[in-house]
Formats: sequence, structure tokens, C-alpha cells
Amino acid sequence: VIHSGYPTNRASSWATFLTGKNPGKHGIFDFLDHRIDPIKPEIKGADSITCKLLWDYTNDAGLKSIFFNIPIARYAEPVNGVMVSGFLTPDGEKIIYPEFLNEKIADEGFQPDVGFPENKSDAEYFNRAVNTLNKQFAIFREIIQEREWELALFSTNFLERVQPIYWEDSDKIDMAYQTLDSLLADLETILPDDVHLIVLSNLGFAPVSKKFFVNEWLWENGFQERKISTSKNFIADIEEYLSLYSNGNGRIIPELLAKSGITKNNIRTLLPNAMSDFLNKVIPSSVKKLFHQEYLNVVWEQSKSFQYSTNAQGIRLNVKGREPFGIIDGDGEYELVREQIISELMHLKDPYTFEHVFIDVFKREQIFHGKYVENAPDIILIPRKNIYQLNPHKRTSRLYIGSAKDEKPVLAQQDSTGIFFMKFPEYATIGTIPKLNINDLMPTVLAFYGIRTHDDFDGMVRHELIGGNEVATKITTTTPSAVALETNAHVESEGRL
Repeated sequence: VIHSGYPTNRASSWATFLTGKNPGKHGIFDFLDHRIDPIKPEIKGADSITCKLLWDYTNDAGLKSIFFNIPIARYAEPVNGVMVSGFLTPDGEKIIYPEFLNEKIADEGFQPDVGFPENKSDAEYFNRAVNTLNKQFAIFREIIQEREWELALFSTNFLERVQPIYWEDSDKIDMAYQTLDSLLADLETILPDDVHLIVLSNLGFAPVSKKFFVNEWLWENGFQERKISTSKNFIADIEEYLSLYSNGNGRIIPELLAKSGITKNNIRTLLPNAMSDFLNKVIPSSVKKLFHQEYLNVVWEQSKSFQYSTNAQGIRLNVKGREPFGIIDGDGEYELVREQIISELMHLKDPYTFEHVFIDVFKREQIFHGKYVENAPDIILIPRKNIYQLNPHKRTSRLYIGSAKDEKPVLAQQDSTGIFFMKFPEYATIGTIPKLNINDLMPTVLAFYGIRTHDDFDGMVRHELIGGNEVATKITTTTPSAVALETNAHVESEGRL
């Protein structure tokens, strides 16, 4: 088992893995940075990190390396070997270094990400996801067979895409793991006996049963003002960002209709319920998409606090001079409001179960340290495990706590406990590794290759993984970036692998 820490999302955990440092030092708390423009936030990736990453160390050491489909790599950076960037690569940018390989992987149909289903009844999505995974492995296999390398790292977000959708379909989930298992086994057959193999999931997945609507709670408790609008005034996550900005013409017709006051909710108020229900059934989904929904938006200039993103797991205070529409003084008032929110959330109980909603609520400086702590949410929320999803959107029930299976169902979410499995020929009987953290991997890998540095890592060298030696031959690290089932499934997976 490996622990990823907070915040529990792919952007932050990958940055921690590749730097050996906590988010307060590498600065990546989410794929999106909302601080300047909540409507079109800035994308954060490896190019935003100012400290050294794994490929900087391998380049300096002259180590021949392959970095394949790295999620936080927006560009294929020059390395001493091969780099394939990930799903954040802008259209028109070369996705692989060296450049002459771009045509090759394009001809073979490489995609860094299968994307999202076209609709809820997209029956072919699972098959497309499997095909995308197969192509990724096939191209990676070709590269490691055709080129010299001393370290190779492969990543896929296949499980991250299929698990939230098919969580309750045990046949498809089993098929997903069997497919990945088979590809890993096939990959192992072409590796020399002296190669050290690691399979890592930097995050896990766990079921959720409820949503906690953070902005709704803040509004009800007087920390936020809201208004009805026909367009959203903040983008909550990277998936939403990509769906909105991946093509330039997709929102032209809805904007024109919205300016005329034509929205789905407005039309429903003019029709009897029976007629509204009938039309909802007979109107094609392609026509429904022409109408805007109504949103309950944050009024920034009148709000003391808000949640921008589920992924960042926290609440940000609207501080003068720091936020675009700040209203809170940065000294005494800031601490007063923060203490009040923390106290009320720590005592908050679920009205249905009378259990506390949150295991813990932290000030950001209690978790993070470094020059980028200011980029973190001011308050970090740790909800009761495997029950609540933190949701920044409008509630769908009368309470700020609602079912996870509402009109926008969430069956599972990322979990901070992942899987770490290794096959090191000379250390085959090592057994369980206690308290392994994701920030331990970077200093351990460098020690494995005898790469010395005085950098201020937050992780430590795990000598039990490298047998006390600081020189080795080759290591292949295959890292599915979104992984196993719930906590029990992690343990079971360790036994299978």
C-alpha cells in the first residue's frame, strides 16, 4: 500500500511523485488554478513547476530514460531518451520527443486519453477505452524494444476513466483489471531477467454514497452570497474545462438562446407538469443541449469564502489584495472567519445519520509547507472516508447533503491509498513495506541509480526497496495513474499481482 497525501488528485500526486516534495514546494494542488480567473482558470502542469523533476535528474546524470504518457507533462520536453506527454498536450503541439517519432505514433493511432463518453448510454465507450489502452501498451512496447534505456516509466489513466462509470458493473470492472493484468504480463515477457519492475497506482478508488455541497453550506451559514444565472461563473474541474474549451464552436448556439431568456427551466415554468414531462421524453437530447441550464453562482464581491474545485479538497477565503474581488482583511478578520468555518464544520453532523461529516478540517499550513502554500485552499476538508464527495455545485435536494446518485451521479471517487508492487530479482522476499509514501519514491529512485543530490525532499530513501545498495542496472516503472478499488481491494490486488 502507498499513501498519496493531500490533496487527493492526479495532478498533485504526480507532481509529488516526480519531485519528492509536498505541494507547498512544487506548487501543484490541482490541474486548474482558479485564483486569477475562475471562469477560465490556468492549466497547471510540469511546465509550472520550478523545482527539479525526475527527468531533470536523469538528464544531468546521463541516464537513458523513457517517460511515456505523463499526465502532468503538457509538452514533450527534451530528455536523454524519449518523452511522450499526456492528455493536457495542446492541439497542434508535438506529443513526443524526439520529434521524428511523432509521425510514427500518430500512424499507430496513439491517444494519451480515451476522453469521456459521448452520453450516458454510450455502449461503445468501454471498448474504446480498452482499444486505447492496447494501443498505448503496444507503442510503449515497441519503444522499449527499439531503443536503449536504463529507466522507463509508463502511465495510463484507463482505470481512472472506466471505474467511475462502471463501478457497479462488476463484469466490466473485472474485465478492466484482467485486461491490464494481461498487458502487464505480456510486457514482462520481453524484459530481461535483471530488470526491476514496479507497478504503482498513485491513487485508489473508493465508493461514495453522498454529496456534500460545500458552497451550499457556506451560503446557508452566511459565508457566501449567490445568484441565479444562465451560465456558470467558475469551472470546477479539468474534465469540465476540456469539454468546454476543446472545440471553439460548441457554445455558440446556447449563448444566443440564453441571451433571449430561453432556458430549460424557463420553459418548464410555462408548461403544465404533465406536458413538461412528455416533452422531456420526446425531445431528442441533441435538441435539449441547445438550452442552457440555470446555475446558482457565487457572487464573488459579496462572499467571504467559496470552493472552486472538488479536486483541491478545500475552501478558499476571499482575501483583499489576493483574490480578484477580495473583501476580507488579511490579518485578524482572516483568522476569525477561518476559525469560525473550521469550528462549525468540525461539529457538523449528517442530519440523516447524526455522524460527523468530517474526520478532520485543517488549516493549510498544518498540511503543507514551502513557498507555494499560498496557492492552497485556506481550509482543507477531510470527509468521512468512502461516504461523502465534496461538491462545489448546486444541491439537488433540500439539504446541503444529498445522494451521490442524483441527476449527476457519482459512484466512486479517488482515494489517497494506492497500490505499490515490485518485482526486484535480488529482493524477492522483502514482503510488506510499512508506511510507504509517494514522496519517498523520488529520493529512493535516485539512490537506486547512485544519483547524489542535496535537494530538500520531503520523502526519504527507502533502503529496504534497494537492498541498501546505491547502484543498480535497470528499472522499469509502469504506473497506472488511477487504480484499484476500495481499500480492501488494494490488499487483494497485492496478493494477485
